[in-house]
Amino acid sequence: SGNLFDIERVEVLKGPQGTLFGEGSQGGTIRYLYKQPDTSKFDAAVNANYSNMAESSDNSGRLDGMVNIPFADGAAAVRLTGWYSESAGFVDNLEPLEMDFNTAKSTGGRAVVKWDVNDSVSLTGSLYHNKQETEGSSATQRAYENRSQRLAGFFPQSADEIDIYSFIIDADLGWATFQSMTSYTDRSITAILEFSPESVYILDFFYGGSTLAARHPDCDKTPLCPGFPGFFNLGDPNATIPDGNNLIGLDGFIDSFSKRKVQEFRLVSPGDQRLRWIAGAFWKDSEDHGQSQQEGLYFADRISSYGVRLDTLLKVPANTHTDTLEEYAVFGEVAYDITDTLEVTVGLRVSDLQQEFENTESGTDDQPVSPKFVLAWRPLDELLTYFRYSTGFRPGQVNNHMEFNFRQYEILIAERAALGLDTSQLKADQTVARSRRFFEGDTVHNYEIGAKMTFFDGRVRVMAAHYYLDWKDMIMVENDPVVGASNPLSQYNTNSGGAEIKGFELEVNAFLTDRLTVRLAGDINDTEVTSSVLFPSANTGGQTKGNELIYAPPASVSVAVNYEIPLWNGWGLDLHADYAWVDEQFTNTANTLTLDSYNKTNARITVRGFDGKLRVALYGTNLTNEEIVRNLEGASTFYWFTPRQIGLEVGYKM
Repeated sequence: SGNLFDIERVEVLKGPQGTLFGEGSQGGTIRYLYKQPDTSKFDAAVNANYSNMAESSDNSGRLDGMVNIPFADGAAAVRLTGWYSESAGFVDNLEPLEMDFNTAKSTGGRAVVKWDVNDSVSLTGSLYHNKQETEGSSATQRAYENRSQRLAGFFPQSADEIDIYSFIIDADLGWATFQSMTSYTDRSITAILEFSPESVYILDFFYGGSTLAARHPDCDKTPLCPGFPGFFNLGDPNATIPDGNNLIGLDGFIDSFSKRKVQEFRLVSPGDQRLRWIAGAFWKDSEDHGQSQQEGLYFADRISSYGVRLDTLLKVPANTHTDTLEEYAVFGEVAYDITDTLEVTVGLRVSDLQQEFENTESGTDDQPVSPKFVLAWRPLDELLTYFRYSTGFRPGQVNNHMEFNFRQYEILIAERAALGLDTSQLKADQTVARSRRFFEGDTVHNYEIGAKMTFFDGRVRVMAAHYYLDWKDMIMVENDPVVGASNPLSQYNTNSGGAEIKGFELEVNAFLTDRLTVRLAGDINDTEVTSSVLFPSANTGGQTKGNELIYAPPASVSVAVNYEIPLWNGWGLDLHADYAWVDEQFTNTANTLTLDSYNKTNARITVRGFDGKLRVALYGTNLTNEEIVRNLEGASTFYWFTPRQIGLEVGYKM
């Protein structure tokens, strides 16, 4: 929900965190830690936000509230939070004409009950609920403008609803602290998605062919045109007319859910001992259901040829599947003070992950091992240096579209056999497609040296780190020429790659005066793929040796300034401004498409009441109203960061 109201802190753990946090934490972990019930006193807070966005005639608003109520003579408390937000749209759909049609709203709440059973044991139960709904589409063909081919009766929209139930037991055993964490997550997503114009003409050329489409206005935008015979025509050579005038529009219908049960036990030794340790066990059971169906709008004279065939194809069962994952893990970490200035930490996690994929009636089996080693030296109170080795991993998965391809070939083979034509090539391609269904997991090894320093009695704090990441068995995009000879959907995920990431990051926080604070941060990154694709001559989008990784800008810089001004009778004025610049970055593995570099400036003026309870802020984001592309789909579909917003925020805390 993006809800930071009533939050205690946000922890950003950089680098792989596989030892303590398991699979999926290759690049780092972000933890949102919300405030817990306070058994000592009643508390309440409210926050209201209202803003106007450039490029939009609508306004956005958000309302948050919190109440904390002790009971049972101070032995227990309940903390309730709730929120409601509406976000204005800024994308105009030109066909049909719909202004500011990419709107969103979010509704949710969180309830936490804590009971201090005695001085050593506490029980905490919580429920988190959020529902986020969107209307319209954020995809555009140019800045803030979209042109869709609307299917009658289907307006693009989505609903993402999540419930998280958790129960925590904390017990102080004296020699250690015991924690049991149990959670259940239930998430459902439904959506109606309009395919972009680019996707529509590519699908037209792919399935219907392009041998007669040289004069088509979009022919020069894809390697499929001219000359591709059309996938449908591989069965019946006269199935469709290959001129790119078959498909007008396409909608996708998403209906998916995830159900996840997690149990974790941890024992943590006291933190004031020379030898400190953590030991734990973890279990997760996950069920993920995905259903993606499509419906097309066709030119009237092509319904009986192209339309009937595509409708049949879109109903292939491979588009609907339920997959499961079960994980068991044990982990531990030990820290020891070798001397008063030298500390060593070692850790290890051993996991067993079993996945089952409904479509393929098979699965994957991974047993990753994640070690960790840290050596920290503090020769002075003002200086800490360290070396860190850590790892992160992802389990293997399935290329569902390869199973989809396999079943497409079944239809073509049957058509071609009915005409008495040779089917040997299609059968060979079908066999290869099925062999590409699975890929293994990958692992990141991180080597980092760094230092944390303070100067001028702690008024200047500097953190610097140089890191090297070795990405083993990197999951990458491949293009098999055997399948690709008759099917451009031959691109699939595989483990034929590796990559290296080298970088340096620096952060400086300076308290220049009692009122003026400056923060400067920056990083430099060099990424390189170290293993080539298996079929470089056939590669149309795969990761070739020497290329950069996608969404990995070579450099970024940010600066933030805060200045506090005392007013009268205890009132205060806070001035804040921040600026960020991000270098250009590639969005496709072939390194042919880039996101331009961009900069963004934000500012906030806050008036604080004499007792710290009242807060009124005027703020602006993207003040220079830059048009910033945040993502590309293909070469001509753009997604944008929001334009300039000017808003007013009022908060009150008892």
